Amino acid sequence: SYDSYLQNTEGALDSFILFPQAPKKQNWAEDGCSDLYNSLLHDILDTYPINEDRVYLTGMSMGGYGTFYQAALTPDRYAAIMPLCAYVDTDLLSGIYDIPIRMGHSTDDEAVDYQYSADAYEELVRLRTAAGQSAAKIGREVQLDKFTDKGHQVTQAFYEQAGVFDWLFSFRK
Repeated sequence: SYDSYLQNTEGALDSFILFPQAPKKQNWAEDGCSDLYNSLLHDILDTYPINEDRVYLTGMSMGGYGTFYQAALTPDRYAAIMPLCAYVDTDLLSGIYDIPIRMGHSTDDEAVDYQYSADAYEELVRLRTAAGQSAAKIGREVQLDKFTDKGHQVTQAFYEQAGVFDWLFSFRK
């Protein structure tokens, strides 16, 4: 978890964490939620001393979809993203394939089929390969952490993996 990460770094990580929640029965791509999120993020970036080369995005389920969606809307904003248990239309990936992306999903997820993440992973690798990126670069920057017994609840298992936050915070725009 992020708390564990901070304890292991002795609190040396200066960061701002924003946890927006979509209003009930709305999602990040509809009903003005995207505008609301971007307005809030813009206000925070303008108000606080945040290094804009180190803005990251993560979310789970609808928030995982929102992670892909927001990155596609503003691909130059994020240093890396981590969508979990996310539906994604692979057509959306053509504009964000160059962003480091680490996904997490369980093969027994009954709410969002694991195949969405597997297909996204394959498409990201295909796009990066077509762009001439090395296998080493692709392997470091495109990852799918596969779980087999977490159902739709991979959040804790994903964030508690050794190195997840080191991976995320190693990227800058």
